[in-house]
Amino acid sequence: MIFSGHTCFLTLVMMVFVEYCRDTDLAGSFWCSFIRRLVILTHAIGITVIVGTKLHYTLDVFLAVLLTVVAWRSYHHAIEHSKLKAQFAVLQWLEAEEVMRIDDQAFENFEKTTGALLLNS
Repeated sequence: MIFSGHTCFLTLVMMVFVEYCRDTDLAGSFWCSFIRRLVILTHAIGITVIVGTKLHYTLDVFLAVLLTVVAWRSYHHAIEHSKLKAQFAVLQWLEAEEVMRIDDQAFENFEKTTGALLLNS
């Protein structure tokens, strides 16, 4: 067991909240900031629990955090630079305009459905 999948998942969730839940992007900056801090605290507690319960060695947890953060940062760095993005077909596909349009439509449909459900409740 040289890699902790549990830690990888916890770190990935934390990275999503740290990257995409920014105070400037959302109107309720207090709640966004509170949620970000709560997720970071939960991440730290989760990692401590994983090591404390002896599910994984400390090295397993450290490597999982390190590799997850490096993969996350590498992906975001690559999509910001057109030369790197052009070298990898998977990045071109993930960041294609059609994929982005489909994501936007799915999000809009979700908002409409959720709003209708909340109004009917």
